[in-house]
Amino acid sequence: MKFIAYYRVSTDKQGESGLGLEAQQQICYAYARAEGAEIVAEFTDIESGSHNYRPELLKALSLLDFEKDQFLLVAKQCRLTRSVHLMSELLEKKVPLVIAETPKASIFELHIRAVLNEETRRQISINTKNALRAAKARGVKLGAPRDKLKEIGSAGGNRRAYHTAQYALSIKQWVDIAIQQADKPTCAGIAKKLNELGIKTYLNRQWTGSNIQWYFNTIKEREKKYGGETDA
Repeated sequence: MKFIAYYRVSTDKQGESGLGLEAQQQICYAYARAEGAEIVAEFTDIESGSHNYRPELLKALSLLDFEKDQFLLVAKQCRLTRSVHLMSELLEKKVPLVIAETPKASIFELHIRAVLNEETRRQISINTKNALRAAKARGVKLGAPRDKLKEIGSAGGNRRAYHTAQYALSIKQWVDIAIQQADKPTCAGIAKKLNELGIKTYLNRQWTGSNIQWYFNTIKEREKKYGGETDA
């Protein structure tokens, strides 16, 4: 059995709630080890649970068609989606899905959990808006202080560098395929093949030769930092 792991985080601070990227990875890897299975690819979306357009999820789903006996593995159902519509669509299409937290859940239970997850998302949204409204009424100034903007900007740059590196690792198998199938093994040739395969850049754009150079530089820096094989 082989797993294609899918992770979703809404913000960079979700690690505090136990639903961060590292926590999801630990759950998925523990389940795979217990089943004697292998995680052959990993995809991560940084999206709200209310958003059904997930570029990385689409890639993960398309990869399921390449080989039999592959399953989409997620740590928790709410990390896959908090949308009843999307959950129903995946179940209707009979996507081979395993939820590490509840691997034996029936289709009925998955539907019920989807309803509960969507209601939880709605309540979180309402509570957040009410809290902000109350804070504003008390005279609290919302937003970051000016003297913190530079610090926040620097931290944001570091977080983006991390996520772009993770993205580069997540599409490694697609780049390998593009290298093998490209008419010419050049950056431009590889970019052309990736575009034909429907793979987008981190910013969801078409690939160019310079993007491919960025990809190789990113992978090289990752290997230099951690040594040997990457964790892709």
